[in-house]
Amino acid sequence: MSRSSAALVPDRIEDWTAVNRVAAAFAVNGIIIRRQDQCLPLSIAFKHLCLARRTPTTLVIGVKLDPFVAHCWIQRDEYVVNDTLERVRLFTPILAL
Repeated sequence: MSRSSAALVPDRIEDWTAVNRVAAAFAVNGIIIRRQDQCLPLSIAFKHLCLARRTPTTLVIGVKLDPFVAHCWIQRDEYVVNDTLERVRLFTPILAL
């Protein structure tokens, strides 16, 4: 977790409620907005909304080789919040913001 994210608020139930509300909004939005090849802008928007709610999250960028593919997602502690664990397990994290 970045220093700036850690300073936002301590881990509380309210923080998880905010993350869950943002995740639910993005899940509904996925019906309207194409999600394929949009992981970076969607994850940046997700993180921005969580920051606006003073809720720390981590944007993680990962890669897979052969063939090369990059992907990103949002985590709260060790929990993936805007993707599936099955999908992100395919990628090796290279950057966490």
